[in-house]
Amino acid sequence: LKTPAIRRAISMLQRMEAESKQIHAGAMADYEVKQQLVSLQKKQAELDAKKALKEGRRADALTALSVDTPKEPVRARYMTNDATVEKLGELLADNPAGILVFRDELIGWLYSLERENQQSARSFYLEAWDGIGRFTYDRIGRGTIDIESAVVSVFGGIQPAKLGPYVNTAVRGGAEDDGLI
Repeated sequence: LKTPAIRRAISMLQRMEAESKQIHAGAMADYEVKQQLVSLQKKQAELDAKKALKEGRRADALTALSVDTPKEPVRARYMTNDATVEKLGELLADNPAGILVFRDELIGWLYSLERENQQSARSFYLEAWDGIGRFTYDRIGRGTIDIESAVVSVFGGIQPAKLGPYVNTAVRGGAEDDGLI
């Protein structure tokens, strides 16, 4: 009966996530309207700049082209259940106070980190456990992601029968003996 207690413990974070999602949706609607306005302003700015250049007013042309572009709103995040380590990096870059990784069944999360293609994810969790380090991802598709403060907490439940063998393997120098457990 661990799940009801765990759900109660994270209920506040779940409410905060829901509120944040709603706030972000409203901010995105405003942002899209502002983007349309900026698009129109840029078209007009090009016309104004062309006219100023024809009249020999280079400084006015440069001034006409300076249109303020609004920043895309960032959704405040407090927790995630299942994110790739690269996506977790994006979340952390936007949320410097940190992220909680919540898994009701932690053994599934632990086993997922043992897969052959997950060594970098496991290493990231090991580096982010204390919450005081910087981390930088450089990926072709995502570009450079600078995480000023890699703060990750992991929370969930696990049955003693599943945890025992995992801990025993780690204690005896098995593959899990890297400090994560």
